[in-house]
Amino acid sequence: MEILNLKQFICLIFLSFATGIYAQNEEQSVLLNEGGTKSENYYEEIPYEEITGKIIINIPFNGKSRRFLLDTGAPTTISKSLYKELNVGAIGNKIAIDVSGLEGSMQVVTLPEIQIGKIVFNDIPSLVSPEVELFTCYNLDGVIGSNLLRNSIVHFDSKKKVIILTDDDSRFDGISTELFLDSAQSSPHIKLYLENDARKMRVGESNVLFDTGDRVFYTHSIHIYKKILEAGLDGLFEKIGEGNGISSGIGLHGLAEDQDHYLLKLPGLIINGMAFTNLTVETTHSESSRIGTELLKYTKVTLDYKNKKIYLNPYGIDMTAPQWGIAPSFKNDKLIVGMIWDSSLKDQINVGDEILKFGNIDCRNLKICDAITSDEIFYQDKDHVILLVKDINTGKKKSIEIYRK
Repeated sequence: MEILNLKQFICLIFLSFATGIYAQNEEQSVLLNEGGTKSENYYEEIPYEEITGKIIINIPFNGKSRRFLLDTGAPTTISKSLYKELNVGAIGNKIAIDVSGLEGSMQVVTLPEIQIGKIVFNDIPSLVSPEVELFTCYNLDGVIGSNLLRNSIVHFDSKKKVIILTDDDSRFDGISTELFLDSAQSSPHIKLYLENDARKMRVGESNVLFDTGDRVFYTHSIHIYKKILEAGLDGLFEKIGEGNGISSGIGLHGLAEDQDHYLLKLPGLIINGMAFTNLTVETTHSESSRIGTELLKYTKVTLDYKNKKIYLNPYGIDMTAPQWGIAPSFKNDKLIVGMIWDSSLKDQINVGDEILKFGNIDCRNLKICDAITSDEIFYQDKDHVILLVKDINTGKKKSIEIYRK
């Protein structure tokens, strides 16, 4: 996962908008892996804007320049406002499950044409999103998803802020590992290894989603975590925090409340020979674990959907970073304590307490879009701060000192 360092206390908490799709449809004839491009031997370099880990490209659409998120963990999606502008009829519905494990029905339409660079894609199925913060805060018109990309090769270069979209596999070589595409929307999954050298433990985890819609480096599925425990491999992780509270990710269907979560220390993680050490990992209620755009800071990544391969350049990275004792969230337009990781705080604050001040930062008028789209709001060059909260039960204000450990 994205590590909570000096520059990020809160922002990443609100950035998990990854969308999965169940295999079943409300209408069995509605498929997402349809349409494509007639172009051959294409090669396009597309500049992108990166905002708090989100990859945003501008493309021409319906006579205007539009802002689309490139999200490998989701199918192609358009906003409700763009749907109304296009005046196209729905062809059916899909059951979608979001990052918090919440599910809901979404309309499906067919987009006659989407142009990226000079490449034209035709007849691409697209979901229609409700009006959620992902679209409003980032001023997005839609999402380019894996169902559109499924026959192409996508190369990410975070230093140049460029995406290469091509069908020419001769341009990329090096060490690769197998890429698995799901049958519903072709989202890319990989196998990685979790290890604890000190305890001589190594576990392969298959079906890990590479999700460019999610900022976190690695988030561990709580379902997989429980299976690891059941297999007697509890020594793989060190549990450093646990809590029951409000979801730390706002998904397409809103906030999930009253969920168990764990904060784990993972000594090692290996992706395609690329070693990361000393990770602090939060669990998720998604069916699969996820690797997000934080990976792009350490390597160029090539997703070869066409040949089902992923290319990385391996080198060692130490992910050591201290953690704050709470995880904030938003509810009813207020910043609140969403999760309590530090057990010593549980007698002092409650899940749901309103956060009024974090150190010298006044949070009472903080807007969710400011928290989502800025990295600097909660920059504090300190290892502890005074947290001023309003008790959810009594309404009284109280000050608590919290630490990064």
